[in-house]
Amino acid sequence: MPPAERKELGLGSWDTFFYLKQGGIGTVPDVDDAAEFVATQNAMSVIGLSVTKQWDIFRICAALLHIGNINIEGEKDADKMAKPLPKEATVVARDSVTKFIYSQLFEWIVKVININLARDDDSKRSFIGVLDIFGFEHFEKNSFEQFCINYANEKLQQEFNRHVFKLEQDLYKNEGLVWTAIDFDDNQECIDLIEGKISILSILDEESRLPAGKDSSLIAKYYQFFAVPTQKYFVKLKFGSTSFTVKHYANVVTYEIEGFVEKNRDTVSDEQLGVLLNLTCEFLKEVVTTVPHK
Repeated sequence: MPPAERKELGLGSWDTFFYLKQGGIGTVPDVDDAAEFVATQNAMSVIGLSVTKQWDIFRICAALLHIGNINIEGEKDADKMAKPLPKEATVVARDSVTKFIYSQLFEWIVKVININLARDDDSKRSFIGVLDIFGFEHFEKNSFEQFCINYANEKLQQEFNRHVFKLEQDLYKNEGLVWTAIDFDDNQECIDLIEGKISILSILDEESRLPAGKDSSLIAKYYQFFAVPTQKYFVKLKFGSTSFTVKHYANVVTYEIEGFVEKNRDTVSDEQLGVLLNLTCEFLKEVVTTVPHK
Protein backbone atom coordinates (compact mmCIF):
# COMPACT_ATOMS: atom_id res chain seq x y z
CA MET A 1 0.00 0.00 0.00
CA PRO A 2 1.37 3.46 -0.89
CA PRO A 3 2.87 5.39 2.08
CA ALA A 4 0.30 8.20 1.88
CA GLU A 5 -2.62 5.80 2.10
CA ARG A 6 -0.94 3.83 4.89
CA LYS A 7 -0.57 7.04 6.86
CA GLU A 8 -4.19 8.04 6.18
CA LEU A 9 -5.42 4.67 7.49
CA GLY A 10 -3.04 4.71 10.43
CA LEU A 11 -1.30 1.52 9.35
CA GLY A 12 2.10 0.85 10.85
CA SER A 13 4.16 -2.31 11.06
CA TRP A 14 2.31 -5.63 11.32
CA ASP A 15 3.60 -6.18 14.85
CA THR A 16 1.82 -3.07 16.11
CA PHE A 17 -1.57 -4.76 15.62
CA PHE A 18 -2.87 -7.31 18.10
CA TYR A 19 -4.73 -9.36 15.49
CA LEU A 20 -1.71 -9.65 13.18
CA LYS A 21 0.99 -10.51 15.68
CA GLN A 22 -0.64 -13.53 17.34
CA GLY A 23 1.30 -15.93 15.14
CA GLY A 24 4.60 -14.24 15.89
CA ILE A 25 5.56 -13.97 12.21
CA GLY A 26 4.55 -11.17 9.86
CA THR A 27 6.56 -11.91 6.74
CA VAL A 28 6.71 -14.90 4.40
CA PRO A 29 9.98 -15.76 2.65
CA ASP A 30 10.01 -15.08 -1.11
CA VAL A 31 6.69 -13.24 -0.99
CA ASP A 32 6.65 -9.63 -2.21
CA ASP A 33 3.79 -7.99 -0.28
CA ALA A 34 3.86 -4.85 -2.46
CA ALA A 35 3.53 -6.91 -5.64
CA GLU A 36 0.77 -9.01 -4.07
CA PHE A 37 -1.14 -5.87 -3.16
CA VAL A 38 -0.97 -4.62 -6.76
CA ALA A 39 -2.10 -8.05 -8.01
CA THR A 40 -5.01 -7.98 -5.57
CA GLN A 41 -6.10 -4.56 -6.79
CA ASN A 42 -5.89 -5.70 -10.41
CA ALA A 43 -8.00 -8.77 -9.62
CA MET A 44 -10.59 -6.62 -7.87
CA SER A 45 -10.77 -4.37 -10.93
CA VAL A 46 -11.26 -7.38 -13.21
CA ILE A 47 -14.27 -8.59 -11.22
CA GLY A 48 -15.89 -5.16 -11.44
CA LEU A 49 -14.93 -3.43 -8.20
CA SER A 50 -14.24 0.24 -8.77
CA VAL A 51 -11.17 1.86 -7.25
CA THR A 52 -13.47 3.74 -4.87
CA LYS A 53 -15.04 0.50 -3.66
CA GLN A 54 -11.62 -1.11 -3.30
CA TRP A 55 -10.50 1.62 -0.94
CA ASP A 56 -13.77 1.35 0.96
CA ILE A 57 -12.86 -2.30 1.55
CA PHE A 58 -9.33 -1.43 2.65
CA ARG A 59 -10.67 1.18 5.06
CA ILE A 60 -12.91 -1.39 6.71
CA CYS A 61 -10.02 -3.85 7.01
CA ALA A 62 -7.86 -1.13 8.56
CA ALA A 63 -10.64 -0.20 10.98
CA LEU A 64 -10.90 -3.83 12.11
CA LEU A 65 -7.19 -3.88 12.88
CA HIS A 66 -7.61 -0.75 15.00
CA ILE A 67 -10.59 -2.25 16.83
CA GLY A 68 -8.36 -5.18 17.77
CA ASN A 69 -5.99 -2.70 19.44
CA ILE A 70 -8.69 -1.33 21.75
CA ASN A 71 -7.37 -2.08 25.23
CA ILE A 72 -9.96 -3.48 27.65
CA GLU A 73 -9.42 -2.79 31.34
CA GLY A 74 -11.47 -3.84 34.33
CA GLU A 75 -13.95 -1.32 35.75
CA LYS A 76 -13.01 -0.39 39.30
CA ASP A 77 -15.60 2.27 40.12
CA ALA A 78 -18.64 1.27 38.14
CA ASP A 79 -21.90 3.18 38.32
CA LYS A 80 -24.20 1.29 40.68
CA MET A 81 -27.04 1.78 38.20
CA ALA A 82 -25.06 0.05 35.45
CA LYS A 83 -23.61 -3.42 35.41
CA PRO A 84 -20.47 -3.49 33.27
CA LEU A 85 -19.44 -6.67 31.52
CA PRO A 86 -16.52 -8.59 32.98
CA LYS A 87 -13.26 -7.90 31.18
CA GLU A 88 -13.19 -11.33 29.48
CA ALA A 89 -16.74 -10.93 28.19
CA THR A 90 -15.94 -7.43 26.92
CA VAL A 91 -12.94 -8.70 24.95
CA VAL A 92 -15.13 -11.42 23.43
CA ALA A 93 -17.75 -8.78 22.50
CA ARG A 94 -15.08 -6.63 20.84
CA ASP A 95 -13.74 -9.55 18.83
CA SER A 96 -17.26 -10.72 17.95
CA VAL A 97 -18.02 -7.40 16.27
CA THR A 98 -14.74 -7.54 14.37
CA LYS A 99 -15.32 -11.08 13.13
CA PHE A 100 -18.92 -10.29 12.21
CA ILE A 101 -17.93 -7.32 10.05
CA TYR A 102 -15.07 -9.25 8.45
CA SER A 103 -17.37 -12.19 7.67
CA GLN A 104 -20.00 -9.87 6.21
CA LEU A 105 -17.36 -8.15 4.08
CA PHE A 106 -16.32 -11.53 2.70
CA GLU A 107 -19.97 -12.33 1.88
CA TRP A 108 -20.35 -8.96 0.18
CA ILE A 109 -17.28 -9.52 -2.03
CA VAL A 110 -18.44 -13.01 -3.03
CA LYS A 111 -21.89 -11.62 -3.83
CA VAL A 112 -20.38 -8.92 -6.07
CA ILE A 113 -18.22 -11.50 -7.86
CA ASN A 114 -21.22 -13.73 -8.55
CA ILE A 115 -23.34 -10.86 -9.82
CA ASN A 116 -20.64 -9.39 -12.06
CA LEU A 117 -19.59 -12.73 -13.56
CA ALA A 118 -23.14 -13.96 -14.22
CA ARG A 119 -24.24 -13.99 -17.87
CA ASP A 120 -27.48 -12.34 -18.88
CA ASP A 121 -28.73 -15.59 -20.41
CA ASP A 122 -27.78 -17.65 -17.38
CA SER A 123 -31.16 -18.98 -16.29
CA LYS A 124 -29.63 -20.93 -13.44
CA ARG A 125 -27.54 -18.52 -11.42
CA SER A 126 -24.22 -20.00 -10.42
CA PHE A 127 -22.14 -19.13 -7.43
CA ILE A 128 -18.52 -19.31 -6.37
CA GLY A 129 -17.80 -21.42 -3.32
CA VAL A 130 -14.41 -21.02 -1.68
CA LEU A 131 -13.05 -23.84 0.47
CA ASP A 132 -10.45 -22.35 2.75
CA ILE A 133 -8.58 -25.36 4.14
CA PHE A 134 -7.04 -24.44 7.46
CA GLY A 135 -3.73 -25.93 8.45
CA PHE A 136 -3.81 -28.21 11.48
CA GLU A 137 -2.87 -26.12 14.53
CA HIS A 138 -0.90 -27.24 17.56
CA PHE A 139 0.57 -24.43 19.66
CA GLU A 140 2.07 -24.20 23.11
CA LYS A 141 -1.35 -23.01 24.27
CA ASN A 142 -4.43 -24.14 22.35
CA SER A 143 -7.90 -22.72 22.83
CA PHE A 144 -11.35 -22.76 21.24
CA GLU A 145 -10.07 -21.38 17.92
CA GLN A 146 -7.56 -24.22 17.50
CA PHE A 147 -10.22 -26.74 18.49
CA CYS A 148 -12.57 -25.51 15.75
CA ILE A 149 -9.81 -25.50 13.13
CA ASN A 150 -8.66 -28.99 14.05
CA TYR A 151 -12.26 -30.22 14.04
CA ALA A 152 -12.61 -28.92 10.47
CA ASN A 153 -9.43 -30.78 9.56
CA GLU A 154 -10.80 -33.99 11.05
CA LYS A 155 -13.85 -33.70 8.79
CA LEU A 156 -11.70 -32.94 5.74
CA GLN A 157 -9.47 -35.91 6.52
CA GLN A 158 -12.54 -38.13 6.73
CA GLU A 159 -13.71 -36.94 3.31
CA PHE A 160 -10.25 -37.54 1.90
CA ASN A 161 -10.18 -41.06 3.34
CA ARG A 162 -13.66 -41.82 2.06
CA HIS A 163 -13.03 -40.67 -1.50
CA VAL A 164 -9.41 -41.65 -1.98
CA PHE A 165 -9.42 -44.96 -0.13
CA LYS A 166 -12.89 -46.37 0.53
CA LEU A 167 -14.83 -45.28 -2.59
CA GLU A 168 -11.91 -45.83 -4.96
CA GLN A 169 -11.23 -49.30 -3.59
CA ASP A 170 -14.93 -50.15 -3.78
CA LEU A 171 -14.81 -49.11 -7.45
CA TYR A 172 -11.78 -51.33 -8.09
CA LYS A 173 -13.55 -54.21 -6.43
CA ASN A 174 -16.73 -53.73 -8.48
CA GLU A 175 -14.71 -53.61 -11.69
CA GLY A 176 -12.81 -56.76 -10.79
CA LEU A 177 -9.41 -55.10 -10.73
CA VAL A 178 -6.49 -56.72 -8.99
CA TRP A 179 -4.74 -54.43 -6.54
CA THR A 180 -3.14 -54.41 -3.16
CA ALA A 181 -5.68 -53.19 -0.61
CA ILE A 182 -4.63 -50.07 1.29
CA ASP A 183 -5.43 -49.92 4.97
CA PHE A 184 -6.22 -46.50 6.43
CA ASP A 185 -7.09 -45.12 9.83
CA ASP A 186 -10.77 -44.32 10.19
CA ASN A 187 -11.18 -41.20 12.34
CA GLN A 188 -14.96 -41.57 12.75
CA GLU A 189 -14.67 -42.24 16.49
CA CYS A 190 -12.76 -39.01 17.01
CA ILE A 191 -15.39 -37.11 15.01
CA ASP A 192 -18.14 -38.72 17.09
CA LEU A 193 -16.36 -37.49 20.22
CA ILE A 194 -16.46 -33.96 18.83
CA GLU A 195 -19.88 -33.79 17.16
CA GLY A 196 -21.91 -36.85 18.21
CA LYS A 197 -25.18 -36.89 20.15
CA ILE A 198 -23.30 -36.60 23.44
CA SER A 199 -20.10 -34.88 22.44
CA ILE A 200 -17.70 -32.06 23.15
CA LEU A 201 -19.77 -29.68 21.04
CA SER A 202 -23.21 -30.76 22.26
CA ILE A 203 -22.17 -30.34 25.91
CA LEU A 204 -20.54 -27.00 25.07
CA ASP A 205 -23.74 -25.75 23.43
CA GLU A 206 -25.75 -26.89 26.44
CA GLU A 207 -23.42 -25.09 28.86
CA SER A 208 -23.43 -21.95 26.71
CA ARG A 209 -27.23 -21.74 26.88
CA LEU A 210 -27.19 -21.67 30.67
CA PRO A 211 -27.17 -18.14 32.17
CA ALA A 212 -24.65 -19.32 34.76
CA GLY A 213 -22.73 -21.51 32.32
CA LYS A 214 -18.97 -21.40 32.89
CA ASP A 215 -15.77 -23.11 31.83
CA SER A 216 -15.23 -24.91 35.13
CA SER A 217 -18.63 -26.63 34.85
CA LEU A 218 -17.94 -27.48 31.23
CA ILE A 219 -14.62 -29.20 31.89
CA ALA A 220 -16.16 -31.13 34.80
CA LYS A 221 -18.84 -32.48 32.42
CA TYR A 222 -16.19 -33.40 29.86
CA TYR A 223 -14.33 -35.42 32.48
CA GLN A 224 -17.57 -37.05 33.60
CA PHE A 225 -18.63 -38.19 30.13
CA PHE A 226 -15.36 -38.76 28.29
CA ALA A 227 -12.60 -39.54 30.80
CA VAL A 228 -13.60 -43.19 30.75
CA PRO A 229 -11.78 -46.35 29.63
CA THR A 230 -14.06 -46.81 26.60
CA GLN A 231 -13.18 -43.40 25.15
CA LYS A 232 -9.73 -43.69 23.58
CA TYR A 233 -9.62 -40.29 21.88
CA PHE A 234 -10.15 -38.14 25.00
CA VAL A 235 -7.50 -37.81 27.69
CA LYS A 236 -7.69 -36.17 31.11
CA LEU A 237 -4.31 -34.98 32.26
CA LYS A 238 -3.08 -36.36 35.57
CA PHE A 239 -2.55 -32.89 37.01
CA GLY A 240 -4.83 -29.87 36.84
CA SER A 241 -8.45 -29.49 35.87
CA THR A 242 -8.37 -26.72 33.27
CA SER A 243 -7.56 -28.65 30.12
CA PHE A 244 -8.37 -31.73 28.07
CA THR A 245 -6.58 -33.62 25.33
CA VAL A 246 -7.91 -34.94 22.03
CA LYS A 247 -6.07 -37.55 19.98
CA HIS A 248 -6.56 -36.12 16.49
CA TYR A 249 -5.51 -37.96 13.35
CA ALA A 250 -2.62 -35.54 12.85
CA ASN A 251 -1.43 -35.08 16.42
CA VAL A 252 -2.37 -35.17 20.09
CA VAL A 253 -3.49 -31.70 21.16
CA THR A 254 -4.19 -30.36 24.65
CA TYR A 255 -6.78 -27.56 24.85
CA GLU A 256 -7.12 -25.00 27.62
CA ILE A 257 -10.78 -24.76 28.65
CA GLU A 258 -10.59 -21.05 29.52
CA GLY A 259 -12.83 -19.03 27.19
CA PHE A 260 -14.65 -21.95 25.58
CA VAL A 261 -18.09 -20.96 26.85
CA GLU A 262 -17.81 -17.23 26.10
CA LYS A 263 -16.30 -17.83 22.67
CA ASN A 264 -19.06 -20.28 21.81
CA ARG A 265 -21.53 -17.49 22.64
CA ASP A 266 -19.62 -15.47 20.05
CA THR A 267 -22.54 -13.56 18.60
CA VAL A 268 -23.23 -9.92 17.90
CA SER A 269 -25.82 -8.59 20.33
CA ASP A 270 -28.89 -6.67 19.21
CA GLU A 271 -27.39 -3.53 20.76
CA GLN A 272 -24.14 -3.93 18.80
CA LEU A 273 -26.01 -4.59 15.57
CA GLY A 274 -28.18 -1.54 16.21
CA VAL A 275 -25.09 0.63 16.48
CA LEU A 276 -23.70 -0.77 13.20
CA LEU A 277 -26.97 -0.13 11.39
CA ASN A 278 -27.03 3.50 12.54
CA LEU A 279 -23.54 4.40 11.34
CA THR A 280 -23.05 7.22 8.87
CA CYS A 281 -20.87 5.05 6.61
CA GLU A 282 -23.30 3.82 3.97
CA PHE A 283 -20.90 1.22 2.58
CA LEU A 284 -20.42 -0.38 5.98
CA LYS A 285 -24.20 -0.48 6.48
CA GLU A 286 -24.52 -2.19 3.10
CA VAL A 287 -21.88 -4.75 4.08
CA VAL A 288 -23.45 -5.44 7.48
CA THR A 289 -26.86 -6.15 5.93
CA THR A 290 -25.48 -8.42 3.19
CA VAL A 291 -26.96 -11.90 2.96
CA PRO A 292 -25.23 -14.77 1.10
CA HIS A 293 -25.93 -14.59 -2.63
CA LYS A 294 -27.91 -17.58 -3.87
